[in-house]
Amino acid sequence: MSYGDDIVRLSDLRAAGVCWRAGGRPFLIRHGLDPRDFLKNGMSAEKLLATKDSIAERVVEVSRGRKKR
Repeated sequence: MSYGDDIVRLSDLRAAGVCWRAGGRPFLIRHGLDPRDFLKNGMSAEKLLATKDSIAERVVEVSRGRKKR
C-alpha cells in the first residue's frame, strides 16, 4: 500500500488516541525522529511506517481515513 506524500500531523495522532507526552513524543524519540519537527511540519506516513511500529501503523491509518472524508 502506498501513502505517497501523506503528511501525518498532531491532530492525526490525537484522533488515533495517542497521547503526545506518554505515547507520541517517546515513540518519535525511540525511533530517532525529531519531535519538534513533527510538531512544526508533520511527518510523512512512509517515514513513520518505516519504523514498523504499531503506533505508527495506527496513526497512519487514522490519518489516511480522515483525509478520505
